[in-house]
Amino acid sequence: MIKAILLLLLTLLLAAKTSAASDEAYGQVTYVVDGSTLDIAVEKADTRMASAYERVVLAEIKAPDASTQEGAQAKELTSALVMGRRIYLDIDDVASRDSYGRLVGVAYLSGTHGQLIARPCLNRILVDSGYATLVRSTGGEFDPSLWWESAPSSVVQKPFVEWTNSDNTDPERLRRCLLSQAEAGIFREGNKLVVQSLDWLRGEITSRTSMPTL
Repeated sequence: MIKAILLLLLTLLLAAKTSAASDEAYGQVTYVVDGSTLDIAVEKADTRMASAYERVVLAEIKAPDASTQEGAQAKELTSALVMGRRIYLDIDDVASRDSYGRLVGVAYLSGTHGQLIARPCLNRILVDSGYATLVRSTGGEFDPSLWWESAPSSVVQKPFVEWTNSDNTDPERLRRCLLSQAEAGIFREGNKLVVQSLDWLRGEITSRTSMPTL
């Protein structure tokens, strides 16, 4: 019975690591077209991918045209966050490609060692920054409101406030700040689940080992 309990606990902990975001595919960003469109060299492919290189458009958001001043700033922000780095993709299950043949999905950043950072997603970061707007599509898989419900706003909003209120608009500083805050949020949630799971396991072991023998 104890083995069964331990197996269930392990399952819970593994689910906690993977349920926060999808990693249906991932790849290294090779080019940023604009704030919400980028090219990747595929490292982990999905069946909906057609080649080793894919152009991805971020679902449910729209960045300004890169030829405008605001669009150029949006492109710089996205480049600072992901250029040359791995991103993880949750591809739209309903409409995986748009009318231009681009993959549609939610993108997630990677950490220092290439690991998935489950929140906030890149789509949300760009909206919070003011360099992209929500554009609700009809019939798509994603509900953008869940991007804010699934993570405390302080995880991403505080770095933007600190960065935009300072004279130092170094994109690399912003990237480091965002990553550190996002990873802190993951570890807080992970630790909470571990504590809860261990408390439950302790109770199960105690109740079963203290039962009177007949």
